[in-house]
Amino acid sequence: MIRRVVLAIALAACGSHDAAPAAGSGSAPVVVSPAGDAGRPIALLGKDLPDPSWEAAARVALAAWRESFDKLLVTQVEVQPLATPGGAVVPHLMIATATDGSGKQVFRGVALVHDKTMINGGGPPRMAAYLQSIGFPDNKIAAEHLAEIVHITGSMKDGWIAPTVPPANAPPSKALPPKVSYAPGSATLELSRTGSDGSIERMILTFARDATFTVATP
Repeated sequence: MIRRVVLAIALAACGSHDAAPAAGSGSAPVVVSPAGDAGRPIALLGKDLPDPSWEAAARVALAAWRESFDKLLVTQVEVQPLATPGGAVVPHLMIATATDGSGKQVFRGVALVHDKTMINGGGPPRMAAYLQSIGFPDNKIAAEHLAEIVHITGSMKDGWIAPTVPPANAPPSKALPPKVSYAPGSATLELSRTGSDGSIERMILTFARDATFTVATP
């Protein structure tokens, strides 16, 4: 199911506010955002979003990317949960695809939203706060999700995790699929990659109950 939220862009740089939805429409509220450089409207399409909190998170991500989207002349953004092959999702980890007026894809990226903020690049403290909020490690999540969360928050140096959306013109990642194991009150994420000599290098992230982690290289 695709739910459509139209982000109407004000013609003057006014504060944001929520307008009431049309009676009986079943749609999310129309959001009026501060004007961009050209005042262009952006249609936000939510695909397979589990509940209204995802729509709110999608609006947070769009606002965080707004300046870049204005430069790219974006007119539409489709957002959907970042799901594992088995269909599992974790709260507000989503993938966004943006197109311009001609329908050309001009952006694709992953967003993680927590506490009304996009926490991409937020580092270990923001990551730990997010993981605590979803009950991790007692609430087990897939290795793919945990690795992406570590990556998107910038909590681990590059090269150990293959990002869901690689940077443009990036060389193929040498990272191998991550593995995760759980014990009462802790989790272990095993990262591995192919070294320059063809050997397999490993790094182990051990998460405590408070979602902070330590790193070891076996």
